[in-house]
Amino acid sequence: MDDTYIYLFGSLFGTYVLLLVTAAWISHAGAAASVAQLKAVLDDNPSLAVRQRAAWALGKIGIAAKSAEASLRKASASNDPRLSRLANQSLAEINSR
Repeated sequence: MDDTYIYLFGSLFGTYVLLLVTAAWISHAGAAASVAQLKAVLDDNPSLAVRQRAAWALGKIGIAAKSAEASLRKASASNDPRLSRLANQSLAEINSR
């Protein structure tokens, strides 16, 4: 897969992640569905940028993202400093509310 395709897909998928966060903010029911999808993205997506966005988004959802803690802990141990920082920040946000 060429880098341009990965960049475009990551950008489009990043927009999708933001839509999931918006859905979660609008309704509590939306939060549960969004958390499940973001957790799957964080665990399995091959794009580092997309996983970073998912880690950030889970923190913005807050306490409703409690079920993603194990995935965020795993991401916090990443060799990528940005992913690790975002996952740690999200864990702090989830546990501070």
